[in-house]
Amino acid sequence: FFVSSDGKVATNGHVVTLTPADFLINIVSSSPENTRTLLNFMGVPSRDITPENQDKLASSLMTKLHNLPSQRLKINNYRELTVVAMGSQPLQFSSVDDVKRLLDFKDSEQLAKAELIARNYSAKDIASLNQQNGSGFSASDVALIQVKVHNAPYIKLANTDQTDVNSKINVIGFPSDAENRLTENDNISPTVTSGTISAKRSANGANGRLFQSDVDASQGNSGGPAVDEAGNAIGLLTYRYKDETNSNAAKSYIRDINDIIDLAKTKNITLGGDNETYDIWQLGLEKYKEQHHSSAIKSFAKVQDLFPAHRLVSDYATKSNQAIREGKDKPDVNSDAIILSIVALLSLGGVITASIIIHRHRLGHHIHKTLKTQDLH
Repeated sequence: FFVSSDGKVATNGHVVTLTPADFLINIVSSSPENTRTLLNFMGVPSRDITPENQDKLASSLMTKLHNLPSQRLKINNYRELTVVAMGSQPLQFSSVDDVKRLLDFKDSEQLAKAELIARNYSAKDIASLNQQNGSGFSASDVALIQVKVHNAPYIKLANTDQTDVNSKINVIGFPSDAENRLTENDNISPTVTSGTISAKRSANGANGRLFQSDVDASQGNSGGPAVDEAGNAIGLLTYRYKDETNSNAAKSYIRDINDIIDLAKTKNITLGGDNETYDIWQLGLEKYKEQHHSSAIKSFAKVQDLFPAHRLVSDYATKSNQAIREGKDKPDVNSDAIILSIVALLSLGGVITASIIIHRHRLGHHIHKTLKTQDLH
């Protein structure tokens, strides 16, 4: 999610980082057969691999892979591309040739190439968590990437010292399992899930703070913002924990937004800036809610000019136009016109008052002159 008007995006470190170990683990984890093949390759006999211990052996293997020196495990001819979808258009590819063409990616209004500008992430942390060795976090698993855009409508960051247990939150993300055979998947559609903060906890290893939440999340939600009732981001949805006890509920954990703020300060990166697009969008929504559709359309048009990739503005403009055609547009008394009218009236009142004072002064001077003349006589 945007955290500045000049295109800085906050996300999790594991979303935008792919180490050689990660790459190999992703392939291995894609099927039990692949896992067994690599375990055999790493010296584990097939007779020692059972359905009951395979996951434990795989976790141990992942830890070993992450601990290998960089010269022992590497990817040849490695190229990386990170793309941010700013609107509803997905990044589409269906073949290896499509992927090769994507490496020469050109920005559009909807899709933009991103550069990783800062991160605080350790791939070993994830392996340690999977291994449950209790070593805790050595990094906060957050990152900042940069896209070349202007007037981005960014989410303001909350003061999380004021975020209390039982606070209501909404989590926004793009869970991969939401795109399935039940839905058309030609457009990207965010998922919004509501819940509460269940607890505030220190991350294991004393590396930052985690908000425990009853918001359930799927893979793909990582890096999405958790926002409070004021619409400010309190953190990034990062982890989901479920132990082996079926009766225990899964828990989601949100990385405190202070981790992003601290990362930016460490790298001398400026967040925030002029949020004109967001402010005009909010004004348009207020006008829309009050059924001042003609005024709302003017705000929506400005948003479209400032940030063409805006996901919702065209839909709301269409709804306002439809409402106008149906005669549901309420006149909007322009507050600026009211202010100008008041100023004009005050100015006119000042002119009238001044005229009366001048007239009285002249009349008084004439009377005084007359009386003085009579005195002389």
